Amino acid sequence: MRQIEDLNNEKDHLHNIINGLTTYIIVLDDNGLITDMNQTMRSELHNEHQDYIGLPFWQADFLTTLSTQQEKLQKVLNEVKQKRQPIRFDAALYLNQSHVDVDMTFSSLSTDLSKPSHVIISAINISDRLMFERQLLLSEANFKQVISQTSDGLIVFKENGMVEWSNEKGLRMFNKSEHELRQLNLFNVLSDKDKEEFLQHLNSLINEKKEHTDPFTIKINNGNFQLPIEITLTDYDNSKAALFLATISDLSELLKSNEQLESLLNEKSALLNEVHHRVKNNLQVLNSLLHLQQQHVDQRLAGERIRILSFALCVPAIMPSTFE
Repeated sequence: MRQIEDLNNEKDHLHNIINGLTTYIIVLDDNGLITDMNQTMRSELHNEHQDYIGLPFWQADFLTTLSTQQEKLQKVLNEVKQKRQPIRFDAALYLNQSHVDVDMTFSSLSTDLSKPSHVIISAINISDRLMFERQLLLSEANFKQVISQTSDGLIVFKENGMVEWSNEKGLRMFNKSEHELRQLNLFNVLSDKDKEEFLQHLNSLINEKKEHTDPFTIKINNGNFQLPIEITLTDYDNSKAALFLATISDLSELLKSNEQLESLLNEKSALLNEVHHRVKNNLQVLNSLLHLQQQHVDQRLAGERIRILSFALCVPAIMPSTFE
């Protein structure tokens, strides 16, 4: 009698402990029938918890109706009883009129070494965690898309110049595959002069604790030609290693446009010079004619002559000196 009383006391004690847990707890017998559940689980049920006692676990309405999940739960239950090792996996429950993602663990409970007497199922609500993980994955995907589509090349490299990572634009600038670029040392694609300037900016970034350097221009050898670039170095925050970010802008198109613009300006300048010289020559001829006719001009036209002469003398002075 005393032994039975002790067992009942232990059962009540265990029941109180289970009820105090905030995780969902369900107790099954050896056949997979529900024998008990804690208060947290009861509060989320659609029906009275007594309606579930004696019901096969996989037939309970708090499980999703997916047949694949029901089959999986039956299989897990059998494995736990046979191997007596906890099995943990993610599942879904239908609680409080909504689907809840849970981290579920099946564990065997034995009072006899020869055979497990019960199986305890514990489930932790991980809906918020999974939602956060999905948002994080979405943010990461959006970030990668932005990085891959940016017009600047982005290169992460070590202090010794070895490349750690590059976006798509950086790969195209260096004319290399991702694997090839990870074997590349940035210093090896620079001339001695450009390498010296690069190291000066890098050392300044390290020693002066700057967030980033001012942009500077150098050329890199991408295997086909010398590519002119503008580059800014940034201290890449990484606790595992000293890494740096190089933001690279391709200047080849800009320089090409500048050359075309300069050529166009030179053509316009030559044309304006020609016009200026023609105007100047014509005014000189006009000025000479006015001098020759000065003695024969009627007094009434003297004012007109003076105005024409003034214009002829002023035009060369007001023409831009750049076209002289």
